[in-house]
Amino acid sequence: RCTSACSRRAIPTRTSDRLRVRHETTNASSTTSCTRVDGPPLLRSVRGRRLARMTEPKRDVRSDDEWRRVLDPEQFRILRLKGTERAFTGALHATKTPGTYFCAGCDTKLFESDTKFDSGCGWPSFFESEPGVIRYEEDFSHGMHRVEVMCACCDGHLGHVFPDGPPPTGKRY
Repeated sequence: RCTSACSRRAIPTRTSDRLRVRHETTNASSTTSCTRVDGPPLLRSVRGRRLARMTEPKRDVRSDDEWRRVLDPEQFRILRLKGTERAFTGALHATKTPGTYFCAGCDTKLFESDTKFDSGCGWPSFFESEPGVIRYEEDFSHGMHRVEVMCACCDGHLGHVFPDGPPPTGKRY
């Protein structure tokens, strides 16, 4: 429905910073539009496919026992217990293969290979993530202040983000 004041069915269309809706009618001359006031305005549409919220990815909530069944012990230690693999030992550290990097826990698309760069730190580094798939949290562990990055879908630990990356973002994930 368009708004609480309007009971007609509406077809969403995206404009600048608000979601506009066009009323669904059989007579094109009677089509009207109004501004939707409920919910986040950031929606994505790909050539007529269903709209999906970019700001709220589908949550993957599982118990530790369920995560242990789907992840190997090393993945569980890193993703769920916020562990770290040893520097320069990961299979994806030095790869130059073009493609997409997904969360090992829930398969959410996180990074594209064209945003990967060699930072010399020993872990795969990216200067930009896919929009809306990363959650940030302050981390004061190990006697320092850092910003932890987690998958916004499953809360899997992905590492940290630092402000010493290359242009255009200046970030190093």
